[in-house]
Amino acid sequence: MLSHWWGGRFMDFMQAVDKMTMDRALSIYTPIWVCTFANCQFGENFGSKLMDCPFIRTLKTVDLTVLIVDYQAGSLTRTWCGLEVHYTTNNDIDFILYTSAGQVGSSYVSGGPLVEAVKSWDIRFSEASDPPYRRQILNYVAKVNELEGLKKDREGQMVLDSMGRPALDGDATDPTWQCRYNGEKEYAHEANLFRKHAKRFENLNMMVRLRVMANLGLPKKPKGCEVPESALRGVTLNQLRVVTAKLEASCPWSEENEDCCGFYDRLDLETEGPLEFEHLRIEHVAEWVREATEDRGCSYMELVSDGPQKPQYAVTFSQSHLWHERMSAIEMFAEAQHLPDSTIFFVEILGMNGHDDDEDLEICWKSVKTEVEGIICHLSKSQALQEDETSLSLGPLISEVGTDKGIFFASSDGVLACSQAFRSGNWVHGDFDVQVIYKLLKNLLSMADVDEEEGGETVEWTDEGFRGMLRLHQWLAGPVLRRAARNNDVQAIKDICSLPGLRLSSDIMKDNLGRMPLHIAVACRSWSAMTALLEAKMDPNVEDDMKDRPLHYAGLAGHLEAAKELVAAGSDPWAENCFTETAMQVAIQSPAAFLGVKTSEVCDFLKDVLSTTLWDEAIAISQDMLKHLKSNLSKE
Repeated sequence: MLSHWWGGRFMDFMQAVDKMTMDRALSIYTPIWVCTFANCQFGENFGSKLMDCPFIRTLKTVDLTVLIVDYQAGSLTRTWCGLEVHYTTNNDIDFILYTSAGQVGSSYVSGGPLVEAVKSWDIRFSEASDPPYRRQILNYVAKVNELEGLKKDREGQMVLDSMGRPALDGDATDPTWQCRYNGEKEYAHEANLFRKHAKRFENLNMMVRLRVMANLGLPKKPKGCEVPESALRGVTLNQLRVVTAKLEASCPWSEENEDCCGFYDRLDLETEGPLEFEHLRIEHVAEWVREATEDRGCSYMELVSDGPQKPQYAVTFSQSHLWHERMSAIEMFAEAQHLPDSTIFFVEILGMNGHDDDEDLEICWKSVKTEVEGIICHLSKSQALQEDETSLSLGPLISEVGTDKGIFFASSDGVLACSQAFRSGNWVHGDFDVQVIYKLLKNLLSMADVDEEEGGETVEWTDEGFRGMLRLHQWLAGPVLRRAARNNDVQAIKDICSLPGLRLSSDIMKDNLGRMPLHIAVACRSWSAMTALLEAKMDPNVEDDMKDRPLHYAGLAGHLEAAKELVAAGSDPWAENCFTETAMQVAIQSPAAFLGVKTSEVCDFLKDVLSTTLWDEAIAISQDMLKHLKSNLSKE
């Protein structure tokens, strides 16, 4: 049985399923129970008692319960998931936890925000879509009559509404109890349950935490080391998480705080008062690191590691970036690449020895860039990138690194792959802030209009730094063009397509579903954007992950004018998707008819196009055969 929640990303869910089936060598015929597919979504009989609901009836038959914990840890906030965990632990059913990166406790998932969320799980702070079900489940966990606080008839049976759901019998709240997870005040009934039966709730919480801790094992205390070569002072993903946890625990920083009293006066603060974790900049963390390593006079990596650690990825950032944003960006990248906790990153302020003036950062970076698999460029949302020193140095950086390395742009919301796709084959992960990229590209466009640099030297097209910026423009154009296609923003399309070297039909332009900007323009009825993309020479026969072309999209949505323009631009009406369907067959099926979409006009148009092309091909074949026959007769 797979326990999950509705708000999780389906991609994360399937990655967890795939990893579990690989780890346990399950056959493709192994039955797996998933409530989304097992329960009728138009109404399921849950019964009047929890023992009659499909979740418990399933748990009575399964050998294993798998709790899927997505990147938002959403399943840990759902009361129904809590019920499944409660029944599993009480009845000694095998129980494991999986994230999209793998099993919790494996080398891939031994720490991080998700594991910390599991370790602090508390069913009392869970929610259900229907408050009556939440109350019923909490009654069950507390071992009281599960119908308490729910409406009952004279015979003591639960009263169900027209949809077969229970109803609350009293919705008074308790202002003295802390608010629920959703921010609302707790009901008085539930607050009394938590007071009277606190031990039973805590026992369940502790049972889950112990299961997690048993899988993780005891952390190993580092001995410390000396690493003369700074390029070998990488830190693992788990070590980065520990640093972040220590920083958060030490906040807020103030003159009275003993954890930072030795360096607080050296901090460059924008406002007066205590410095909260959310406002810690890289330069602030650098002072914290310097204080922590003062006694040994070494780098932070040498303080927390047992020996040299060769970096696999390097992270670039500005001193003014916020630490929590930078760490969220790394976590998002690790999730996109399915990286284990042992993955090693080079982070300048943790790898360089701030007490040794002889260490040369530039020499170190040259060595690091040569050895690593990829470079992560952190883009912050908190500042104007056109004024950021990091954005001005990206061109030379990319030119030096070349295309044999993975180049990735990461923010706290998402990650963009540039020179190489992620291991999943996707080029974007999460909700990458397109506005951040657009600012950077506008900066590139403005640079292209300038003939001279500040020093008076002419900017040549052969200049390595400028060529690096053009390559950067190629990589970053995809998300901006997709947004422009969605918003019917013709000017943005023209701006982005104005620089040379842009390959509009490159895989870099695709989103997580393999859709190109042209697909999105057709789907969103952005006719002007569609025309602009076709005028910019985007291939009208590009395919998404299901081999659907923009013409298939026009057939699906009944867009007659789009179909006409695509065919005129060279779209092949005979092309089939992965289901061996042409655009006309998609239009005939009209799968969106229940939404009021009419496809009859597109059907008629595509039938005419297919008939015409078929007749033209027949004539061409006949003419070829006639020429061949005449040629043979003349020879005779």
